[in-house]
Amino acid sequence: MSERKEPKDLAATKWWGWGHPAVRYELARKPRALAFLAQRLGMREYRPLPPPDPAQVTLPASTLGHPALTAFRRLLGEERCRNDHAERLCHARGKSYPDLLALRGGTLAEAPDLVLYPREEGEVESLLELCERHDVAVVPYGGGTSVVGGVHPARGARGHVACLDLRLCDRLLALDPLSHTATFEAGILGPSLEQWLGQVGFTLGHFPQSFEYSTLGGWVATRSAGQHSLGYGRIEDLVVALGLTAPGGKITTPLAPARSCGPDLGGLVLGSEGTLGVITNVTLRLTPLPAEQRYLAWLFHSFDEAVAAAREVVQAGIHLAMLRVSDEPETEVMFELGGDGGTLSRRLYLSVGRGILALHRFTPGTSSMVLVGLEGSREEAGSAEAAVSRCFSRHAGFCLGASPGRSWAAERFHLPYLRDELLDQHLLVDTFETATTWSNLDRLYRGVRLAVETWFDRQGQGGLVTCHVSHLYRTGASLYFSVMTRQQDNPLAQWGEFKQTVSQAVVERGGVISHHHGIGLDHKPYLHLQPAERGVLGAVKRTLDPDGLMNPGKLLPTEEVAS
Repeated sequence: MSERKEPKDLAATKWWGWGHPAVRYELARKPRALAFLAQRLGMREYRPLPPPDPAQVTLPASTLGHPALTAFRRLLGEERCRNDHAERLCHARGKSYPDLLALRGGTLAEAPDLVLYPREEGEVESLLELCERHDVAVVPYGGGTSVVGGVHPARGARGHVACLDLRLCDRLLALDPLSHTATFEAGILGPSLEQWLGQVGFTLGHFPQSFEYSTLGGWVATRSAGQHSLGYGRIEDLVVALGLTAPGGKITTPLAPARSCGPDLGGLVLGSEGTLGVITNVTLRLTPLPAEQRYLAWLFHSFDEAVAAAREVVQAGIHLAMLRVSDEPETEVMFELGGDGGTLSRRLYLSVGRGILALHRFTPGTSSMVLVGLEGSREEAGSAEAAVSRCFSRHAGFCLGASPGRSWAAERFHLPYLRDELLDQHLLVDTFETATTWSNLDRLYRGVRLAVETWFDRQGQGGLVTCHVSHLYRTGASLYFSVMTRQQDNPLAQWGEFKQTVSQAVVERGGVISHHHGIGLDHKPYLHLQPAERGVLGAVKRTLDPDGLMNPGKLLPTEEVAS
């Protein structure tokens, strides 16, 4: 069992950006990348900025009175019940583009009145009772990595709002090697979870890009999909049982591989985004650590050809851990960002050479890269690699070998730091994702791309939109878009127009509003539910959270919650 920690023992993270405060994306060392950004986005001279001063950020005063504060501190003590400026600022927003604009803007209209650090399920239950008694809304908080406004400190109809930080609830509660299951408290971070499992020869295999800073409870609450979802499944495929503590009671699902006991109440908790209660523990399905891990890269002459090859592989049932298909603009960006000695381009050109690529008619801006992840025994990985090679060769794919794939695997969790550097240079940088069937994928991709490019034209300035397919199924796939353009005088209004444009384009062309980011505040206007669906969700909300304490304003239709 892990030792009991205090908030001061938690790893520091940037309140104004992504990840560890001492880490940044060294864009200054990449002149080729800077030249590319200047050409495509009009980015002027690059000037790295120092971190902003937290003392210069103005927060609204905490509205929580002394009697309530005393009651919370009587339960947790002062160290785990915080209302100081630093703690409130660090929990004031997530990592969405509008969140970061607000944090960097110097004045926040909303912030939590209190930050609470429970250590176990009993304290969570007691805290919810205190919050109900003192009219305090509750925002469950894991790693704070939401990119859709999922941890915005809205108080709804309550007089105050508290942030419930679960990261001290990080114990391994039970391990069953015979059944390949483990039960963890929900506040455990991805690296700690994998460290526990690796020591006993297992892995969960769930690696979202936020892996280093997100929690198990956050994954479950948002229906997360890791980069290896093709091989291991999404988080809902890995959950065997779970526990939820809510103001109206508890949900504890049975620990069994399958059951026929009526509707699955655990399914209501998955994707509930903290609006029903607090996920306190999760039992997970494990996989033995693979003996072999290989990452290979292939080039295709077009995104269409690459997608067709990837679909054929998935529908043939070839066992892979991962497939990622980058469109032509994203492939070009990958080469340009790595072109100044970065491992991807350097190893690519050293290993196969520009001449060989030209001989096979692969040119920058017109080629599509596919990354393939293979895991299992040496024999299983070898067999899958041979099957992929046969399929990709039929589509005129060209294998680049293992070096680009290894480089991607080594650097995949570092890329989010680039957004901070680009924000410093006054660029709008955002991502959005969707999913649809194979028969609709091309229509959705081209329609959304056209909508973004038309929006660029309306803005009167250029921009860059890239896309990749990173979660594939027999029936369809996800599309993950990244957009960059120059900020205008009112960057929040500019983003609002952008978000409306792309969200409407996704919905009108048959895509879901989110494949794995969740709903939060940003996607709520585009979650179109039937009246019966709204009624069911509202009834569940009123049963588990009758006074509307839990994460107000997110996910659920307000009128259904209140009725």
